[in-house]
Amino acid sequence: MSNETTFRARYELDDGYAGGSRPHHFVIQAGDIEDDMTPDDLERLYYEQCEDHMRDHIGCSPARVDEFVEWATSVLTARQEQPK
Repeated sequence: MSNETTFRARYELDDGYAGGSRPHHFVIQAGDIEDDMTPDDLERLYYEQCEDHMRDHIGCSPARVDEFVEWATSVLTARQEQPK
């Protein structure tokens, strides 16, 4: 979608793993563009909007939390038992 009032923006996540990533889309409103913006300002706006969208819509789902807490507790206990 691209017209006078909106632009359909796209980004992908760089996670360091091989293989392609799924593109993410969102809309930038014409009202977000200020009259005195330079091309550098516009590029910065695009990057900022991509990052904002990512933070608002992509999350992390940790696994093995209970196992980590158990392990970390044993690390702390071992530290406390060491002579100083």
